Amino acid sequence: MKSYAHQSLSKKRIKKLAAQFTEDEIRASLGENADNRAYIDEQTKCVGHWKAFNGPMIVMNDDEVLAYAQVEFMRRHGYPSFRSNDEVHAHAKANGWPCKSPDELGKKKAT
Repeated sequence: MKSYAHQSLSKKRIKKLAAQFTEDEIRASLGENADNRAYIDEQTKCVGHWKAFNGPMIVMNDDEVLAYAQVEFMRRHGYPSFRSNDEVHAHAKANGWPCKSPDELGKKKAT
């Protein structure tokens, strides 16, 4: 996946370059898994992650093209968006997003 980090690009150029990423590339770039859920932070217009061990975290991305592509992908696919951390916490609780204590970090479940 090509990086456009630290480049000064116009909004028009950003949109054009972002359209070149495939859905699979964008989905993979979000880094979601069972403990990390992506959402849109409406205050920053960035990707946020609900981290099971930390709660809400904003992803600061120096690649404006990828950041734009991710948020547009997430809007198209109905990812949740929030205006505050309180909204994130309420959604996480209501939807069973994982919340783990630091004591669980690195422990495997018994089978």
